[in-house]
Amino acid sequence: MSSILPNNIIWETVKAVVKYGGIRTAARATGLRRTTIHDHMAEARKRWPGVLPESRSTKEWASGIVLPETPYSPAPDTAKAETELRRSQDAAKDWKARATKAVDERDALQDQLDTMHRLAQAPLEPLAWTPAAPSIMGHPTVLMPLLFTSDFQCGEVIRPEEIDGLNAYNKDIFADRYAKIIDKTIDISDHHTGSNTTYPGIYYLRGGDAISGGIHEELRDTDDLSAVPAVQWLLRHEREGIKRLKDRFGRVRVLSIPGNHGRTSIKPRTKGYVSHNFETLLAWWLASTFEGDPSIEFYTPASGEAYFDLLGWSVLLAHGDRMGSKGGRGFIGTIATIARGHQKLYQNWATRGRPLDYIFTGHLHTSVQTEHGWGNGSVAGYSEFARDIGAKPDAPKQWLFYMHKRWGISQARELILDDLPKRKGAKG
Repeated sequence: MSSILPNNIIWETVKAVVKYGGIRTAARATGLRRTTIHDHMAEARKRWPGVLPESRSTKEWASGIVLPETPYSPAPDTAKAETELRRSQDAAKDWKARATKAVDERDALQDQLDTMHRLAQAPLEPLAWTPAAPSIMGHPTVLMPLLFTSDFQCGEVIRPEEIDGLNAYNKDIFADRYAKIIDKTIDISDHHTGSNTTYPGIYYLRGGDAISGGIHEELRDTDDLSAVPAVQWLLRHEREGIKRLKDRFGRVRVLSIPGNHGRTSIKPRTKGYVSHNFETLLAWWLASTFEGDPSIEFYTPASGEAYFDLLGWSVLLAHGDRMGSKGGRGFIGTIATIARGHQKLYQNWATRGRPLDYIFTGHLHTSVQTEHGWGNGSVAGYSEFARDIGAKPDAPKQWLFYMHKRWGISQARELILDDLPKRKGAKG
């Protein structure tokens, strides 16, 4: 331990031995242990050779030492030098280890490069691929289209000047966008699903909120169609749309459920949800116009949720206002609300012994796929309400699906009915 003590402490010990005439007397006088003083004296001989004579435990030995009158010029601080030496040795070991690691990594990389070079030089054997027999390849693919519509909000008016020109909507714009739904469905089915595809018919899903309904004061003040005229307006256009679908696909199955906007009361109902709804009246009216046509079938369940089997796959059509999930104003927005609602619907129907393969909901005007199905956009598009809850501006959208008997939904197409809001009025 003496080797790491500073020079002044060692020198003071030497002075004490000379002053008191020996190690034992210096120990009594200073309170230091004799072994400590012995160690200090031995260290002093190392640091200042020639100044102290050989150790003799006699008074004469101590009295024979003549110290310089001025403090002895200390020798270089060997303790500090030893510390620096150890640090240098540790650093050298560290760099050596790093160098060894770098060499190992270099060698491993070189081995990989050598292997890749050998592989690149090796000839590739041709793959023995036997094409399917022409009779199998020529077999047509059978797909069942599902046109999922919801949230027409027919009768609502969206003024572009109130939302910075991002969107506009009224009964005439609805008519134009609805025609696009039918046109795009037929065009995609004819030209974009494969040249050897056949369709046994089409499912036309009506997911609710077909009318604005005036359920809020601001809607009653601004709608261009109240509930009954909106039903009549929709009847004209949907009747024509169903006719066109029949002309193209041969058979049409229409599934209708109401939404919260079609209710006849201001406050939401739990009892009589379907029977007290203008949209149910519209569904019945549409069915009556095609009465006697066996190629068009209507299904309007009294529960307000349509559970049906399609090519062996279990499907649920629900509006989305009663799926046990509210909100949509948080950081994630309505996507989390839809996903949570789909999970609740999936669990609820599973407890009934009816596990679901696909869930379709509307209500929240958000076009999105979840783990269990899809949420629908709207025909009305971005509105003042969407702006006020911080929703991202989006184009009016609906969904078109194609169901395969073996693979389930094999294609999902978004039908974009108007320009994206960010492109409206763009400069440059």
